[in-house]
Amino acid sequence: MLLFLAFCSYVSVCIPSTMAIMGSPPKNLPPCLNGGTQIVNEERYTCKCPLEVMDRQCKLTRVTVADGPIEMKYGPFRITLNQTRYFHLSLQYITKDKKGDGTLLAVKDSAGDPQIHILLSSGRPGVTLSLGTVKKTMQFTTITPATNDNAWHYIDLFLEANAQKQLVIYLLFDRCRDLTVDQCELRQVVDSAPLTFDIGGNVQLGIAAGAAQQSLDSCVDKIIFDGELLDFYRATWQQPSKRGCPNAEQGCVKNGQKVCGTFGLCQNALSETDMLTCLCRPGYAPDATKDPLPHRWPCNTAAEAWTTTSTEYNAKFLDLVPARFRLSLRTRDINFTVFVVASWRLQLTVTNGIPKLQFRDVIIEMKNLNVSDGNWHLYEVTFTPSFLELYIDGLDKIFYGAKHFGFSIIPKGEADLVVAKDAYEACLEDAWVDFVNLWRSTEHDYPLEVITNASYTRHVDWSLHGRNNTCSAWASQCGAVSKQRLPCDPSALCVDEWRGFRCECPPGKIMNPSGVCYAEQCWPNPCVNGTCTTTNGNSPTGRNFTCVCFPGWTGELCDQPYGADMAALSWWWILLILLLILLIIFVILIIFYCCRRKKRVESTIQVKEATLGDEQLGVESQVNDPWDSVKSKPPSFEIASFSPRNHGQKTSAIPPWERFEGQDNPVMNLDQALEYGYEGFDGKPPPEFCPDEPSSLVDEDLEYVESVPDLKYRPPNANSGRVLYAGKRS
Repeated sequence: MLLFLAFCSYVSVCIPSTMAIMGSPPKNLPPCLNGGTQIVNEERYTCKCPLEVMDRQCKLTRVTVADGPIEMKYGPFRITLNQTRYFHLSLQYITKDKKGDGTLLAVKDSAGDPQIHILLSSGRPGVTLSLGTVKKTMQFTTITPATNDNAWHYIDLFLEANAQKQLVIYLLFDRCRDLTVDQCELRQVVDSAPLTFDIGGNVQLGIAAGAAQQSLDSCVDKIIFDGELLDFYRATWQQPSKRGCPNAEQGCVKNGQKVCGTFGLCQNALSETDMLTCLCRPGYAPDATKDPLPHRWPCNTAAEAWTTTSTEYNAKFLDLVPARFRLSLRTRDINFTVFVVASWRLQLTVTNGIPKLQFRDVIIEMKNLNVSDGNWHLYEVTFTPSFLELYIDGLDKIFYGAKHFGFSIIPKGEADLVVAKDAYEACLEDAWVDFVNLWRSTEHDYPLEVITNASYTRHVDWSLHGRNNTCSAWASQCGAVSKQRLPCDPSALCVDEWRGFRCECPPGKIMNPSGVCYAEQCWPNPCVNGTCTTTNGNSPTGRNFTCVCFPGWTGELCDQPYGADMAALSWWWILLILLLILLIIFVILIIFYCCRRKKRVESTIQVKEATLGDEQLGVESQVNDPWDSVKSKPPSFEIASFSPRNHGQKTSAIPPWERFEGQDNPVMNLDQALEYGYEGFDGKPPPEFCPDEPSSLVDEDLEYVESVPDLKYRPPNANSGRVLYAGKRS
């Protein structure tokens, strides 16, 4: 197993870092955890961690499982599976438990119910799933080698969705390395299963004392939960003896000296055995000696980088197919090939700075990374007949990817590994290949070191042709140009990098997208229409900055118009007020015109009424004027005092039975029926109108009405005739 633990800063002895020009820290580099601090060592960015057994980011990934469980909260996470989204759970473990029965890992929901239970039965791995309606158990049988053999092993669980939207479960043992498919892979298809799950809430290693199941005396390392390495540093705060795997580390020290050297990582079995392998930390090289073999060489010196040329070169695998390959590469080229093996259909390419690993039809692409920034980047590739994995810089999440695919044997025989194709004058380090040895552990070849001595070239023939043993940073791009041609803004500092430069701001300032440095309190610029200057908190407003406004603006933040702009704004207000005044005048004129017109109409009506004559109409006509065409208030029958006439008045020369101006003659609307007999008169006609008329029209049957109180009228004398009151008979 490959273990990236601490770097040189974790140990008491460390050679000085080189002072070569290097690049700026990657912007997507995750922070150092658990109290670690970022440092630069051998031109590489890393973390100084509180424990030597921590990894690249100061995560504690390796723990001992014995004497009670290790628990920590983690999740839950909602996962929806489809043809591009899958779930992956992976771990490494070692045990020499005699029975080989017990729990390695349990993932529980928030209620504490197990969802994923990874265990060993007679030393062979298995898994029990309880995800909603999905209840499955998968267990390797005796055809699979037992794993309680004091060697490191892998277990990988994949949950996938196929094209028929079925749930497919894969369980891999040792990633099918040097095994047949029946020995290393279990598969189950679940019909009508949900494809969305809430997984997690609690992670537990081992089983509590007294439980029905039992814990294994083992060590567990690199638990990867859907792309994230689990960190057990805080979970073991009260169990410091379980940090790391002390039983496996015992054989890494002999006579007080580290077997793998100051900068080597030791991978060993449990107890003081001789099954260890050494792996140099990135940036360091093994001490090439005749004894022992390369995978036991200690690492005590810094590596010397190689530079590519225009000549294509390769490493030729002679007999065995490796399982892993590692290479550090440094370049500013954005399109190149890290390596390719055509006969295996395996290649790692970089396009626009984005790395992409392809093995046959399986692709792992890390779209959120940029590896063309001039910094060292470590590429680690694992490829087996059914598993593909890519690590970048020994980190997780966006730096990690793994996929399962259909089992297919990789053919053995000679194969050419072409390295750094199209990466002209790129720098190479840390070339390393591993193979399986008889102890089911790993053997390593360091091609860049062993090529100088043919006696140590066992599995790889790496040509020297086309490489230079150097890694120049080229000339300075900050000091070699005139002051007028400096690549940075005058407010910034130009800092040389490896084959490039970067612009930095002095402490307390921040750079805007245009490369100009501003005080931290002045970016983004708080002054709306002005420039910002710092005041160290002495501003009258209590702010730590002041605004110098552009012409025409005022206010603390230059957001109020002033001066010429204010005058221009006043003209707009004046124009608006004038328009409002004109509108009001126009409305008044319209109202005045309407009133005049209405008054004119009323005057016309009065003139028409005046054409009826100058004399006063009779009482009946005054009460109900037939010529009045204007609607008035309801008539009142209370009539004021008047002077009666003794005969009617001529109102029209038109007989009442004829139509007047297309309408009924208003004479026909008179109240008293008596008036209908006298053409053109509104009442009793004068005596001369009808000489044959009887002298009296008074009916003998009618009684005399002496007075009409309601009309305030009394007859002048009896000879003038009697007034009739309709409806009364004598």
